[in-house]
Amino acid sequence: HILGRLKSEIKSLDAIVLSAHSFFYSDEVFLPAINHFYLQQFNPDMFVTFINGSDDILKKLNEREQWKDQNLTERDILHWQNIEVEVTGVLANIFDKDFFVIPTKQPAKTLYYLIFEPEREPIYFQVPISHLKKSEFEKVHPFVEKLWDMFTVFNPLTIETGKVEIGEEVDLAVHHQTVHRDLRWLLRQSKKGIAFIP
Repeated sequence: HILGRLKSEIKSLDAIVLSAHSFFYSDEVFLPAINHFYLQQFNPDMFVTFINGSDDILKKLNEREQWKDQNLTERDILHWQNIEVEVTGVLANIFDKDFFVIPTKQPAKTLYYLIFEPEREPIYFQVPISHLKKSEFEKVHPFVEKLWDMFTVFNPLTIETGKVEIGEEVDLAVHHQTVHRDLRWLLRQSKKGIAFIP
């Protein structure tokens, strides 16, 4: 049904965004959510996965009736999000298309620029997050805004890492996923990194 409508409406639209999971997670099992046959019929121009902090996702899911009996943990969310990103990246490779990972708290212009101004270089904004004082963050935001004048900016400050400390122990799942996210997703999709040390 959607495919039929797209074929008749596509010439009158500037962009079409189809939203779907690549995998669902239910009863501790990952289930594919995409029919590859229909994905080939759509033949998308770009693949995007939107991500958020695992603690934020868990809170929102636990507020919904359908998820209350799933007893999801933050680790479940981390693994689910990881699979969503990695599988979508594989699909983009198979289709030979661009793939981007966008934190949901990035400004909306991120997607706009990726679609309509692809000549803007995507860059990764590097800043020593864990070492900054509150007063130093005030210097960071104006600098990021100036970068937006020239680039599409992937800013790690737009996604929270969640709580790494559990009692006196470090939750290594959160730590590993945070490092993986920044180095393998946000940095790898960027043409260059620009660092700012207040």
